[in-house]
Amino acid sequence: MKVVGEIGDQGAALDVMFGYLDDWARQEDVRVGVGDADNAGMAELLAAELDERSYVVEVARYNVEPSVAVHTGPGTMRTVWMVI
Repeated sequence: MKVVGEIGDQGAALDVMFGYLDDWARQEDVRVGVGDADNAGMAELLAAELDERSYVVEVARYNVEPSVAVHTGPGTMRTVWMVI
């Protein structure tokens, strides 16, 4: 895990996630996973926005596992990606 920003609300969190991935991915083709713990609406928005990026070839949705969610709480969202 890597902290990529400090924010005050979920909208700002999405902006930080998009910005970091946009800067990191550049011309790479990536697969992205979007997970949430009781925050499906916001996670769906994140997944839909990522799916529109030219470098994203696949977006997978999943539930954040209890071993993480117990520490982060309800509303947690997470993105993971890999270059293919």
